[in-house]
Amino acid sequence: LPAGAYFKGTGMLHPVQTPSPGAGTVASWVALIVGLIAISAIYLLRMRFAWFWVNPTVAVMLWLPGYVWLAGLIAWVVKSVSIRAVGLKRYEEYILPAAAGAVIGFGIPYLFAAGIHFFTVSLPKFLALYTP
Repeated sequence: LPAGAYFKGTGMLHPVQTPSPGAGTVASWVALIVGLIAISAIYLLRMRFAWFWVNPTVAVMLWLPGYVWLAGLIAWVVKSVSIRAVGLKRYEEYILPAAAGAVIGFGIPYLFAAGIHFFTVSLPKFLALYTP
């Protein structure tokens, strides 16, 4: 791409690659309804039966593409093992704050990067589309 193509809008998708406005809407709604029913059923089974151990969050993670499901499964296994090893009270006192601190510590750079990207790339590109 030429240097100024990004701000002129020609750096976006090729017209052949651009999806039509109504593409995938029925499939998206069907997937949403099936997912809501499945997660609600898992949640209700978990409330009703103590032996039903499937976590709705893990069920959602298993449907995600790529290796996101693997990260969710590993986190769930680590959580389950740590609760059984140290008990619920110590888990809430020690492990949960450490995990929350790690998530916040890894997430703050992304917030800064998102702010920088917004003001240096997205906003100028949006303003470049305005022609009085």
